[in-house]
Amino acid sequence: MWEIVGAIVGAATPVVIGMWAVLKFILPNMMKMMSRRLEHSQNQEIKHLEAKLQLHSTALINSLQIASQIGEKHRNKTIDAVEALWKDVMRLERQFSPLVAVETILTENEMHSATRDLTGASESIKSILEDYSTMDKIVQKMSPQEEDIGSGTNLSLGMGTHRDEMDELRPFVTDRLWRIYRALTGVHGRFGFLVSKGIDSGELVSWKNDPHMASIVAGVLPDGDWDQITSLELSGFKAMTALLEQEFILEARRSMRGSDELAETVSEVGQISDEEEAKARYRRELFH
Repeated sequence: MWEIVGAIVGAATPVVIGMWAVLKFILPNMMKMMSRRLEHSQNQEIKHLEAKLQLHSTALINSLQIASQIGEKHRNKTIDAVEALWKDVMRLERQFSPLVAVETILTENEMHSATRDLTGASESIKSILEDYSTMDKIVQKMSPQEEDIGSGTNLSLGMGTHRDEMDELRPFVTDRLWRIYRALTGVHGRFGFLVSKGIDSGELVSWKNDPHMASIVAGVLPDGDWDQITSLELSGFKAMTALLEQEFILEARRSMRGSDELAETVSEVGQISDEEEAKARYRRELFH
């Protein structure tokens, strides 16, 4: 039996040696070939990523150039729009300042007494309140005179009503700034309406107890401000408009900076970052 095993081993040995010689020659070449194929595949992937990166970079540069040109024009219009809105706020403040001054020096009960019977009020207060005694007078004060409309803006406003013209400014400011502006116009108009209604009926409804007045400033002033304002015995309305104007100025600065426009390129920048990371990862895998 051992003779048979020896014979088989003896016969197989030359074959094994021959196969080893062949493999010893072929195996290194096969390894080199596989390595070159792998390297070629990875190089192709890197070239593909580099091409995508270049494409995104070019698109971003072009977008930034276009955005810069458009953004500059839009920012100029934003500045003009903010100026026009602020001038309208200042105009309303001037129109209603006498009435606000009366509210500043009179308590709620004194204001009620004065509106219920103008003849019993002092001549100066009577003269002021008579100027706000009808809705026609309130509407006139809310609407600017012809000289007030020429604000000097470069927006080429239309020839409609003043409110229509102001609405044309909305696309050039932030939504929050527009809400603050509408709140400032709203509180003045509502205050004037309540006073004129009180003079006409003899029953003054305080703006502090008016649900509509509260709804005008809701979402514009921070929570809790309304309760603090209405708790003031004197100068409550003036305090409210001062807070609204402060919010307007802060939001106007942000609106004119155009910070919202920066967010438009974030996705493109993110894509480029992803491509750069992928490129770096493939290079690490290739050379390490």
